[in-house]
Amino acid sequence: MQLMETLRWLNRHALSPALLILLFGASTTFHSFARTVSNMVKTLPGYPAFISDDLVVCRIRAIDFIQDHAWMPLTFAILALASLLWLDLRKAPRWAVWTTLCGLSLPCLAYMWVCLKASTVSFFVMGPAA
Repeated sequence: MQLMETLRWLNRHALSPALLILLFGASTTFHSFARTVSNMVKTLPGYPAFISDDLVVCRIRAIDFIQDHAWMPLTFAILALASLLWLDLRKAPRWAVWTTLCGLSLPCLAYMWVCLKASTVSFFVMGPAA
């Protein structure tokens, strides 16, 4: 019975912040990969000629913007974790915690999608490795 109570406590108090931390870690990994690939594309001679799609240029600019303004994701992460901890302290219902977690994860998922699309398009511009 002790194991079930421990699992129930972990589910109630630690699961949503842990998932949010994992999501921020994944976002950081995607950002790092996209930043590396976009830097490789920028070193190509005449790289704007390779990228004819304005959407790809916009995605690369968004990644550069986040790189230049690193305080924005850090502030978002602190506010997201603080709101989840506040909901835990207030003993909010589980649906409110999961709704908050889903709402707070949407910007991270959207940014991960931007990083994925920018890095894969940039990768196809460079071509396969010889």
